[in-house]
Amino acid sequence: SYNNRGLAYQKIEKIEEALTDFDKAIKIDKKYWEAYYNRAEALFLKGDFQNAMLDYDKLSIPFKDSSFYYVSRADTKVQLQNTSGATADYEKAILLNPKNAEAYTNQGYLYFENKEYDLAKKSFQKAISSDPTQDFALNNLAFILNQEKKYGEALKMVNLALIQQPTQPFYLNNKGLILLNLGKNEEAKELIERSIRLNDKNGLAYQNLGLYYQKKGDNLKAKENFDIGKGLE
Repeated sequence: SYNNRGLAYQKIEKIEEALTDFDKAIKIDKKYWEAYYNRAEALFLKGDFQNAMLDYDKLSIPFKDSSFYYVSRADTKVQLQNTSGATADYEKAILLNPKNAEAYTNQGYLYFENKEYDLAKKSFQKAISSDPTQDFALNNLAFILNQEKKYGEALKMVNLALIQQPTQPFYLNNKGLILLNLGKNEEAKELIERSIRLNDKNGLAYQNLGLYYQKKGDNLKAKENFDIGKGLE
C-alpha cells in the first residue's frame, strides 16, 4: 500500500517520496487515520510544523486514547513555541500511559529549556524509571546533577547514557565537564576534544576546553577557546 511504502521511504529519510505516498493513501481513503499520522510525522521531520499540526489536529478524536499521539502533538507544539499547549499534551500522554518514558523525557527537556530544573529533574527521573535506556534523559539528568555539584551521581548517569550512545558528542562533552569538576583534567580534555572532532559546531565543548586551559594556567588558549565557543552560540 501507499502508506506502507511511505513508511519505508521515511525510514531511509526520503521524506518527499514518503509525503507523496501518504498523500496518495489519504486521497484514496479520507479516513485513513494512520496515513494522516504518518504524514504528520514526515512533515515534522521536514520541519513543516504548521502543516504537521494540521494533520495532528485532524486526529484528535480517532487518536484520543493514544499516549504516543499526544507526545507527537506536544513535540510539534514545542517547535511552534506553544509551551502551554505542549505541557498539556505531555500531561495527557502521561495520564493515558504512566509508563510512557518518551513523554517524561520530552516533558523534562521542555522544562530544561525553560530553566525549570527541579521539574526537569523529576521528569527525567520518571523517564529513566520507566525505561533505564533513555539516554537523552540520562545525559540531561547528569547535566543537572553536575550543576548541583553532585559529581559522582552525574558521572554515573552520563556513563549510562554513553553505554547507549558511545559516540554521541554532546554526551562526551558533558562527561568531560563532569570530569573537569572532579579534577580529572587530562581525561576530561581527551573527551572534550573527541566531542569536538565529532561535532565542531558545539560551542559548549569549546567553552569546556577553555575551562581546561584556564585550570592549566594557559590563559591565551583559554581565551581562544572561549571566543570560539561564544561565536558558535
